[in-house]
Amino acid sequence: MSGIYGIASVNTVKHFDYSNLKIWNENYGDLPAQQYSTDHVLLGIKPELLKDNSVTADSFLSKCDNEVGVSDCLLFSEVPADVSDEKYIFGAICNNGIDSLSNINGDFAGAVWNSDGNELLLYRDHLGVRPLFYYLDDDKVIFSSDLRGITSLDYVDTSLDESWVYYNVVSVEFPSATDTEYKYIKCVPPGGYIRFSFAEGSVKAQEGKYWIAGNKKIRMKDREAYAKELRRLVEDAVKIRANATNLRIGAELSGGLDSGVISLILAQMNKDCFYYSWSPSPDDLPYAKGDERLVINDICEKAGIKCNYGGLKISFLDHDQMKVRSPLSFDEKTDNMAFPFKYAFPCYLNTSQIYETAAVMQENGVKFIFTGHSGDEGISHRSNPYELYYNHEYLRYLKLMYARSHNKKHKILNTLKLTIQNQKIMRSELLHPIPYNE
Repeated sequence: MSGIYGIASVNTVKHFDYSNLKIWNENYGDLPAQQYSTDHVLLGIKPELLKDNSVTADSFLSKCDNEVGVSDCLLFSEVPADVSDEKYIFGAICNNGIDSLSNINGDFAGAVWNSDGNELLLYRDHLGVRPLFYYLDDDKVIFSSDLRGITSLDYVDTSLDESWVYYNVVSVEFPSATDTEYKYIKCVPPGGYIRFSFAEGSVKAQEGKYWIAGNKKIRMKDREAYAKELRRLVEDAVKIRANATNLRIGAELSGGLDSGVISLILAQMNKDCFYYSWSPSPDDLPYAKGDERLVINDICEKAGIKCNYGGLKISFLDHDQMKVRSPLSFDEKTDNMAFPFKYAFPCYLNTSQIYETAAVMQENGVKFIFTGHSGDEGISHRSNPYELYYNHEYLRYLKLMYARSHNKKHKILNTLKLTIQNQKIMRSELLHPIPYNE
């Protein structure tokens, strides 16, 4: 991803005060950093080259008349070969307004400064794939791809949001899609934008949405039709992303349904793809009964591809990208496994696997990765019937409960019994915090 950052202020912007904002974001990307500044505005980008085309290295900072913009993006929509994704999305906003983003397929986040209206516009892709954080006080707005670019500034209020911390500790839904662990640092809303005005000597914010999830529902006549449409959507999602770049891509093979389906589709496309599993190689550890590597082996044989095994040998001495790319200074005392966990590792279940996969992929020239992580929300998602009820699909909910009474006597009474049980038990389990000791 590219690192984008900036500040817009009622007062004069002193560049030295924001050096950490620049340092943290310039760990991203592989092209020279570009910057735009006036007395009251600073915009910067450290771009990542994800498409090998005719765009030049200086074409990632976009300008047009009274507007200038930066963006972190990979677009799947068709973009002319001589135009960077960054300039394409900037042109769409300038020429057709912010609502034009609803028709652009891709992952993106960005900012546009309008010098005539003294306005800063921040926007983010439909599902919030690309991160974009911001800090707002009485006289300025600071935005950053990397949260640490904001928290590293001395005068930023980094008070913790205790509600956010609580909701994460008990592992339930976040209070909102825009909250962070810091009370005064927020995320730009997915599928939305925020317009900050500095015209009257103070900062005024106006939030809006260009796209809302779930507005469109597709009805089909039977299960076979749904299965056919699901297959089309999954294949289409993989293919448009794989074709968005002509550089090397990577794919994980976990032995699960989701990563397996994705890898089979990529193999059919004959893409330059590096397939990887963090499991030990069968040469080092023999197969066992029910071994996920048996599934991986079966996929590789059928698709004619090779899986590169890692063995889950997490070594920050062998894979030191995090240290190399970090703006922090390390000495011999901190040159050990502790520093990444202290400074850069979120405490998620698969953090170590994600780090090793990303490190190995990067060492093998991969630009972006197809992953099976969180697949339960994708290809293989199996919802509880209560989910239909919760989303107001009452008729389909009753039909499903009735179908579960198949081959049983008194089907109507049994359906009623199943419905009452589902409402009593599942409502409590799904809508209340999960009690964890930690």
